Amino acid sequence: MTQEDAIVPSLNLGPYVAVACFAEKVLTESDNVHSLIRMIDRIQIAVTTHGEVKAIPTIQTPLILYVGLKCGGERGSHELEIVPVKPGGERLPSKRHPVHFEGPEYKGVNIIVKMVMGINMEGTWWFEIRHRNHLLTKIPLDVIFQVQTRDKAAP
Repeated sequence: MTQEDAIVPSLNLGPYVAVACFAEKVLTESDNVHSLIRMIDRIQIAVTTHGEVKAIPTIQTPLILYVGLKCGGERGSHELEIVPVKPGGERLPSKRHPVHFEGPEYKGVNIIVKMVMGINMEGTWWFEIRHRNHLLTKIPLDVIFQVQTRDKAAP
């Protein structure tokens, strides 16, 4: 065992994923309890083109990612890393979010991430949720383009 291994505890102690999904809205009630409205695992994007379809432009798509973690044995301040992976396997730059695990084991943190993704291809996009460079879970998002062609002369 290296000195670094002795410093970093095993992730078998936590944190544990309670929920990880996309939602249309997240409501926060007065008692700080969250309600997820319209959980999403598939989006359809309308794309209008003139003439033949050569390439789909990048569409800026708003998304809300909700991640609920339970501490387990993890304590202290850390960063949660979200890594988008395109359908072809290309990994996009990650987004980092601070988290603080106070304990006890059943207590946790809930993270609401409002993001805008540049979507430019159909298929299943994966969003890896990582903690201390370890994969906690992956969330799929299926993207379907509804392509409509419009005659250039039409208004």
